Amino acid sequence: LIGNARENNANIEDIFKHGDSDVEIDLSNAEYIDSTGISLLLKLHKRQKEEGLNFSITSASERVESILKLCSLYDTLVQ
Repeated sequence: LIGNARENNANIEDIFKHGDSDVEIDLSNAEYIDSTGISLLLKLHKRQKEEGLNFSITSASERVESILKLCSLYDTLVQ
């Protein structure tokens, strides 16, 4: 989820158009996540669940994990 919000929304929409499979997000290179990144993850998670597909985040750094826990989203988004 690197780049600006417009690029990321376009990337998410592309996944929606072409995807009917499970999604795994590797956050190993993400040192930080802000509200825009969290919003995109929640949007993708919601869509996947609505379609009966799996969504998972892997390799999140301690800092990103801490932010997700602070927002009470860790258990929802990280498997």
